[in-house]
Amino acid sequence: MGTRSRDQIYDHLATKYRYGREEIPLKIFDFWEFLGSIFSSGSKTIGRTIIRRLCDRLGYEFVHVPEFQFLDYLDALRTRSGKDVDGRERAPQAAPFKP
Repeated sequence: MGTRSRDQIYDHLATKYRYGREEIPLKIFDFWEFLGSIFSSGSKTIGRTIIRRLCDRLGYEFVHVPEFQFLDYLDALRTRSGKDVDGRERAPQAAPFKP
């Protein structure tokens, strides 16, 4: 996507959904639905591109998994990195309850 298209998306988020670019990591599910509503099936390609760039930033190799969607890749990255999507350390998960 070009700079102009990207800026239009951010403007649309700000006017219609009332949040800016910096809030996307905190509202990732809403953002994904937003992309789907605008780009339909094209959102899959955009999602993979976002994940590829995130992998590059984290120093991971992107591996395409045909059945994975954007949120599946994101969950896998969260698990691997131990960080939330906004870069904060994730709280350690409690051990599962055993009766």
